[in-house]
Amino acid sequence: MELFSLALSLSGVFVIAIMIVGVSLSKMTYKRKKKLLLWMSFHCGTVFMDMMVSVSGEFDGYLYVVIGKIAEFLLFCGAVYYAHLYLEDIFRKMMRRVTAYRRGVIVYLALLNIINISSVITGFTFRIENASTVKNGPFWYVVYFFAAMVYFADICIIMYNKVKNRESLSQTYVLGAFFVLSLLVQPICYLYEAVFPTYFAISLCFIIYYIYYNVNQYKWFMENEVEREKRKTKLMLSQIQPHFIFNSLTTIKYLVMDDPVVAEMAVTKFTSYLRANLESLSVDRTIVNFDKELEHTEIYLWLEQLRFEDFLKVEYYVETRDFKIPMLTLQPIVENAVKHGICKKKDGGTVTIRVKEKSDAYEIEIKDDGVGFDVENVINDPQYDNGGIANVSKRLTGFNYSTMSILSKKDCGTTVKISLTKE
Repeated sequence: MELFSLALSLSGVFVIAIMIVGVSLSKMTYKRKKKLLLWMSFHCGTVFMDMMVSVSGEFDGYLYVVIGKIAEFLLFCGAVYYAHLYLEDIFRKMMRRVTAYRRGVIVYLALLNIINISSVITGFTFRIENASTVKNGPFWYVVYFFAAMVYFADICIIMYNKVKNRESLSQTYVLGAFFVLSLLVQPICYLYEAVFPTYFAISLCFIIYYIYYNVNQYKWFMENEVEREKRKTKLMLSQIQPHFIFNSLTTIKYLVMDDPVVAEMAVTKFTSYLRANLESLSVDRTIVNFDKELEHTEIYLWLEQLRFEDFLKVEYYVETRDFKIPMLTLQPIVENAVKHGICKKKDGGTVTIRVKEKSDAYEIEIKDDGVGFDVENVINDPQYDNGGIANVSKRLTGFNYSTMSILSKKDCGTTVKISLTKE
């Protein structure tokens, strides 16, 4: 039986070692990866220590066996604790006193370890016979079961809240397998007075969870790819701007006869404008120098001024151009200022672009003296925004903690401020 238990334990250690390598190479977030790796490492250490205890008595004597039994349970509790921390990320949003619960788990596991250590004198969980032979005490099964109840409580909390919120239980079922399979092998553990079947069952559960996680990641990746393609198509359609293209081409058409030189210049600028919009769809070119972004915006405003003449005025106050910015950040905001601010004003108006450098950020201000609007009621209206400001906001979110604010007053105009945090 000892040979069989050693073979199972070695298999468990080998399996967990492979899982540790797999998780280390996965794209899981650092914090969750760290907790899962520690959980698996403590479990692997527990299995290894169980093997050492089973063979150490043959040649190491009393002291090594005692240290081994104490270390084995300590490592088991460590695995339970890091399993709790890993699950805590799931139920953190489901309960309020997460920190108090975690402290309670620490105290609870510490008490169980004190009971286990006291067995050196009391013999509650183990006793040493003939100076090297280890035997289980009357409560050896109880302390392990009570320690595992922490994991069971965590699974119950997650399952209860997921059922309550009508969320998918697939992850809960897979994580629950750790407790269920461990429970199924308990008759064997009790019959042979050994813990190794539980350790082996947990090792198998890590394989199940690893497969589930990778399948789930692949599914998420495929769904994310589909969503990314949808966003890319939406962005492409929003940047085509058929009305602006038709209006610009119509303006150029009339200029061809009246002023061929200006018409030629307009065609050149219009081509540059379209090229920049199409380049924005390239995954490899999401960040550009501000001078390039400003040049693109200047072309847009030049074409609009060609059409509106004195109806649209533009003022630039640019102190610096030497910094990076997400592509198509400035132009969509300026376009909204022209389309929804100036064009709706009877006498037209002015769009002002200011750029300043501060100690910790670059600030861009786009201001118009148009009709203004109610920010709360209009900003999420697709008929108003047409994806422009929404897309800009998404691009800024992941760029060095940059922010965008919108201030507007009806009949007074709108001011959009962008703060680009320095690296």
